[in-house]
Parts: sequence; structure tokens; C-alpha cells
Amino acid sequence: MSARGPDDPRPRRIDVLGCPFDAVSFAETVAEIRAAVEQDSHLQVVPGNVDFVMKARRDPGFAADLARADLVVADGVPVVWAASLLGRPLRGRSCSAGRPPRLYWATQFLTERSEQLRAWAI
Repeated sequence: MSARGPDDPRPRRIDVLGCPFDAVSFAETVAEIRAAVEQDSHLQVVPGNVDFVMKARRDPGFAADLARADLVVADGVPVVWAASLLGRPLRGRSCSAGRPPRLYWATQFLTERSEQLRAWAI
């Protein structure tokens, strides 16, 4: 699950001003994490925001690091708005201050299921 190939069935990756994002909903994000845990595989999830977009525009190495992540989710409405204005809509934000109870529950559930679950912040 860690490498995206040409036949990868996961949602398409969308470029937002040089920063990659996956067009996934919160429920799909949780489902991908759950699948990784159940398959005992590695999954790197990156919550990207406006700061990430700006850094990716200035730093090609940072943009490349993001492109290698398994899942880059929108962390904030401005990213969702920008993607929509560019004609490449995302499926909503998957992280934010409004989601901690649900994210906490999902993380607790999944952490209890596997020691393989790890989080990386780029």
C-alpha cells in the first residue's frame, strides 16, 4: 500500500498550486488507514494545509516528499476552496480542529489493532 502505481485503485491525486492532495473524504481517509492496519502495511498520511502549499511551491524537495506520501489530505477549508477554484475539487477536508473527537476515536481504535500504525509529520 505504500507505493502508488499506475493501476492504483485509490482516488486520483490533485495538484493544488504545486502541492499534491488526494481527493478523499474523511470517511475514506479513515477507511484507508483501517485497511492499512488490517493488512499490516505501512501508510504515510500527511495533513496538508496552506503552509504546505506555499512551502511546496518554494521547495521542490518538499513537494517531492509530499508526492511520495501514500495519502495527502486537505487540512483546512482554504485548500479545498483553492482546489475548487482551480477546477480540481477535493472531497472536503479530512483533518481540522473540528474533527478531533472522530480522529481521536479512529486513531485509538486503529492503534489498538496494530503496532504498525505510525504517524509522520513532514
